[in-house]
Amino acid sequence: MIEETIKNELRKARKNRNEVAINILSLVLGEIQTALTRKDLEEDDKLAIIKKIIKSNNTSLKSAGQEYAEMAVTLKKENEILEAFLPQKLSVDQIVGIIKADFVESEPNFGKFMGMVIKNLKEKGLEFDATSVKTAIIKLNKDNELS
Repeated sequence: MIEETIKNELRKARKNRNEVAINILSLVLGEIQTALTRKDLEEDDKLAIIKKIIKSNNTSLKSAGQEYAEMAVTLKKENEILEAFLPQKLSVDQIVGIIKADFVESEPNFGKFMGMVIKNLKEKGLEFDATSVKTAIIKLNKDNELS
């Protein structure tokens, strides 16, 4: 269970006096506890909380100027800590392999075909990002491996 893993990592961070890890893991546990008071959470809901915090950190990183360099370093460290709790995302090459196995030919409309591939990956319960899917399809079309 992700919550137990986070608690264990928080204990380690406290033992090692890792302030960045203590702060971010405490924040994640707080968010999960708050959400639990409203409803029962599935593992996916807890992972969504972690993804939301990473997204927020990334937004802050993009808007942080040079005067916030120290904050940017902390945000990057926080993201590294949090990303360790997320399932591994598929690489472009892994997506290419799935497309080759599941699709004999390409849909002429790129957007429609990309939607079909994304739906297929979601049905399999795989972690991926849309940019990697797009890159994989472009790679296959460039190599003329889809008709």
